[in-house]
Amino acid sequence: MKGAKLFIFAVDGADSILMSDLLSRNKLPNFKKLAQNGIYGRLIPTIPEVSPLVWTSFATGKNPGRHRIMDMLIKKPKSYSKKIGLYDRKVNEDGTTVYTKRRAAKTLWEILSEKGKKCAILHLPGTFPPDEINGVMVSGMGIPDLRETFGLTTLYTTKKTELRAVEIKMLSSSGPDRWIESEIEGPLGAKIPVFFCPSGEGVAISLKKNDSEAIRLSVGDWSEWMMANFKIPSGHIIGGVFQFKLLEAGDNLTILRTPVQPSPYDPVTPYTFPRELSAEIAENLGHYKILDRTEDDIDNDTFLEDVWDRFESKMRITRYFLEKLDWSLFLTYVHTVDNVHHVMWRYFDPEHPKYDSSLAKKYGSVIEEAYQKADKQLGEFLDILDKNITIVVLSDHGGSGIYKGVHLNTWLHREGYLKTLPAGEVEIFKGVHRVPRAKGSMPIDWKNTRAFSYGFTGIYLNIKGREPFGLIAPGREYFKIRKEIADKLVELEDPENGQRVYKKVIFREQMWSGPFVNELPDFVPLLKKGYALAREDLYGQVLVNAPIVDDFKGRWTAHHAGPYDPEDMAGIFFIKGPRVRKGETIQRIRMIDIAPTLLHLMDIQVPSDMDGNVCYEIFA
Repeated sequence: MKGAKLFIFAVDGADSILMSDLLSRNKLPNFKKLAQNGIYGRLIPTIPEVSPLVWTSFATGKNPGRHRIMDMLIKKPKSYSKKIGLYDRKVNEDGTTVYTKRRAAKTLWEILSEKGKKCAILHLPGTFPPDEINGVMVSGMGIPDLRETFGLTTLYTTKKTELRAVEIKMLSSSGPDRWIESEIEGPLGAKIPVFFCPSGEGVAISLKKNDSEAIRLSVGDWSEWMMANFKIPSGHIIGGVFQFKLLEAGDNLTILRTPVQPSPYDPVTPYTFPRELSAEIAENLGHYKILDRTEDDIDNDTFLEDVWDRFESKMRITRYFLEKLDWSLFLTYVHTVDNVHHVMWRYFDPEHPKYDSSLAKKYGSVIEEAYQKADKQLGEFLDILDKNITIVVLSDHGGSGIYKGVHLNTWLHREGYLKTLPAGEVEIFKGVHRVPRAKGSMPIDWKNTRAFSYGFTGIYLNIKGREPFGLIAPGREYFKIRKEIADKLVELEDPENGQRVYKKVIFREQMWSGPFVNELPDFVPLLKKGYALAREDLYGQVLVNAPIVDDFKGRWTAHHAGPYDPEDMAGIFFIKGPRVRKGETIQRIRMIDIAPTLLHLMDIQVPSDMDGNVCYEIFA
């Protein structure tokens, strides 16, 4: 179809069950209109249901064994150490980090670019560092802050507090001049001072003591964006931007600071293509939160302010490029529905163990509100886009409440497959989120361990010739131990209700294929809905005395990554266009089928090495 144009609205986490319920209750008029004029169906994600991995399978039409984006956290080859799984990195002579692409497969937009098609890709997870395409790209989830994490929030406070996912900086009492000094940490340990001056129900904040131009905040206020320069040991200057919010004043002074993200003006880690695009956005639309890490460990109202602000800022950028660019493919992404699922599910689900009926009166409708925001935005797109443009709306997975956590490494320890040392250092991986060493976490004895787990992807065996202290011989012994562990895991019961915790176990060769399959875990136990991997085990810690099935710790009360059976975590798929059938429903389409289907729609030959297939049933 010569001159075909394709617009994709990527709505992270939109769940097929919730979507169908809201459609049936006429809560989403624009999604309903889209379904009536096109195709609607369940979208089946890849395993595990981790956003950057699933969106990469969408973009490439391939499984992780071919595209090489396997999890947020992966095992280094021939090692027991962990690394971020979204990109590779090396260190410059000045100590700064250069990020390089880990993805090993061409994307939909790269294929179209090679055919001379203009593309605009905005904020999609797994697109950092940005691709050099025929068009523009703004990277999404995976952009690091200046401390090389996915976003480390800091609380400055005079009161003792315990929040797992944020950095706490205690403030002393103010001196005679009322100014309290603290610090902001940037790249490579570089620090700059920051000063706070409490005053009644507010505070003044400045990067220079007694600054007459200090910003002044009342409780609940967010500051304007502030810029600062950090001098690293080599002498180079690196710029960063951040915001403050005053949470409490008076004796319990508490101030939130957002992660220090790269300055859009000559960023130390470019996150747009072309590189200068970040400055153009800042000049025309202002600063915004480029790090896809919400403030979900603070209070509910701060979290929601942050989530709604992120939605609106991304849509401002979308409108800007829709008006400015000529394009054949335009993709824009929002994380809002998934963000809200994670934190607000406890107020939406009366069966949730953390359900609070009084707070549900205020927050119980927030999940529905998130879907309605996406619906309203879809309506705007339907109004402004030409009728001959094909429109796709999809999500990477659904969502489900977390009722309990599972300590998989604790189970492996109890069953004798994982051994620990009586004392020593526990590797605490830094780079994704802040996860301190948990009480009771013990170091792993690698010389006597046969199986271990970290990340969402599954269980690794300690194989001779593959791991430094491998114990299990490839071949017969490998398959015997793997089956033995799998058979035991599917029998694991929740002691409180007698229900089995795992739905099934899938072996590596049953779900993945390709040149990088040997970098993936050996097998994946799939949890039943309602259970989730405990955060400590996700990061490879071993809590030897913890209950195997326990209360889930932290603010999140819903999840999608499990890992679960993909059929239990289905997302959404809508498509409307000149060549698409109208008013019909399809039972399922796989995420790996999307890229070949859209290439076929645009009359581009589908590469023979894609795992997905063209979904011919959607075409008129």
